[in-house]
Amino acid sequence: MKGFNDDEVPDLCRWAWQRDLVPRFIEQMPMAAGALFVPGTLLSAAEIRRLVETAFAPARLVAHGPPRSLGAGPARYWRLEGDIDADAAGSEALVGIISPMTEHFCDTCNRVRLSSSGALHSCLAHDDAVDLRALLQHEGPSAVQAAIRAALAVKRDGHTFQLIGLGGPRKTMIQIGG
Repeated sequence: MKGFNDDEVPDLCRWAWQRDLVPRFIEQMPMAAGALFVPGTLLSAAEIRRLVETAFAPARLVAHGPPRSLGAGPARYWRLEGDIDADAAGSEALVGIISPMTEHFCDTCNRVRLSSSGALHSCLAHDDAVDLRALLQHEGPSAVQAAIRAALAVKRDGHTFQLIGLGGPRKTMIQIGG
């Protein structure tokens, strides 16, 4: 978050890279109907990239596909290339950024979440969910499979998040395992 922990981005990258890990950053979303979202504190994907490039100059970030070990998902990956201090960057200096607020990816999102109570959320940005637990208890596995297919078939191409903190769902991330 801008003004709160944005100064830690380079250190988090350095720590991860020294351990051959890929750090991923996510822009804050206005979950819980925006109750915890503070306008002006959103650290955008572009700002995250700028922080990394500034800290590791003269190296530059270039677009890179996801590492095989991480699979495809909503994160976009960048590789730090150029004159890089091997002690700071390790063997492969990749960073992932999930940018629901400033660089939308909804039309290519392939993620769903299953809560501990059995609710399938096909999108973090909307409150609708399918109660798979009730279906399993009352109708069986074939009904669960059909419900999952139906939920995936109607995944939305977008959301209503606004940079001022409006447009988010009522649910909180902790309610769905985030």
